[in-house]
Amino acid sequence: MTLGILVAQVVAASGGGNGGLDLGQTKVQDASGALPYLVIAYGLFFLVIFAYVLFLSRRQSRLHGDIALLRRALDEENVRAAQS
Repeated sequence: MTLGILVAQVVAASGGGNGGLDLGQTKVQDASGALPYLVIAYGLFFLVIFAYVLFLSRRQSRLHGDIALLRRALDEENVRAAQS
């Protein structure tokens, strides 16, 4: 039994989805034609998420380096001020 037929049977059993009013109309749609598009959509979604996480990771690493550089500069300035 395919998913489309199962969905059509559930909709028909629940009254057609119109608040319990059975109009006797049942649409059977074959969902297998949309499966490649669904796989592509999920693949693109996870690719975008992975790329964004990678971007954030590299940005965070760069910011940690900048903070370390600023701390060293501040420490050197404090040492020079203490020696004067």
